[in-house]
Amino acid sequence: MSRANSNKGDQVTAQNKESESSKVRKTLYIKGGNAVEEGDNLIPQRGKILKGGPDQFLLAVLSIVNEDDSLRVVTFGKEKKAKVIGGVEFVEYAL
Repeated sequence: MSRANSNKGDQVTAQNKESESSKVRKTLYIKGGNAVEEGDNLIPQRGKILKGGPDQFLLAVLSIVNEDDSLRVVTFGKEKKAKVIGGVEFVEYAL
């Protein structure tokens, strides 16, 4: 391989790494319950990992989502409500 081709390969690899690190993860988390109420209760516990219970998985998701990512927690209920808490969008859609 010539030196010119080697440099082009290095440039492509650097661009791919930069592109991967600048991607924003967008996550939609659909669950039962009341998203807004649960957001009010769980955001203050963000980073806490439980060993069990109904909030274990959502708290784990909240702990790995960083401020550059987009997370929407969705439930379905009697009325439409929405609130952004700690950079996370909690939405309850009316059925």
